[in-house]
Amino acid sequence: MADNECLTIKSNPVAKFLKSIGKVDGGSKQKILTVSEELALYPSLANKENTKQLAANDILFWKTYGDQMPILKQMAKQYLATSGTSVASESAFSVSAYVGRKERARTDAKNLAYIVFLKDKMK
Repeated sequence: MADNECLTIKSNPVAKFLKSIGKVDGGSKQKILTVSEELALYPSLANKENTKQLAANDILFWKTYGDQMPILKQMAKQYLATSGTSVASESAFSVSAYVGRKERARTDAKNLAYIVFLKDKMK
């Protein structure tokens, strides 16, 4: 029995790794979907939720269907997350005020936006 426990402990990190990259172990019957297949599946699941009037709750949607679409779930986590502070927006306003000072009053809005973007990205 000790050998079985040792095997379980040794295979556990591998199973965790495979799960983290979206692969399932041989014991599971779940089919691994490609990005294209996940994108094709998403509208049908979203429409199903829309009929239930739960579409406004993104977190509940991804908790319910995230296991079926692990790649899109990871992207949703990244893009639906909100910043807990206003530091980024305050910094952007500060930079735009500095760049758009009266000495550069003739700079049009489009060029000002490009300058602020580049200044932010070149830090």
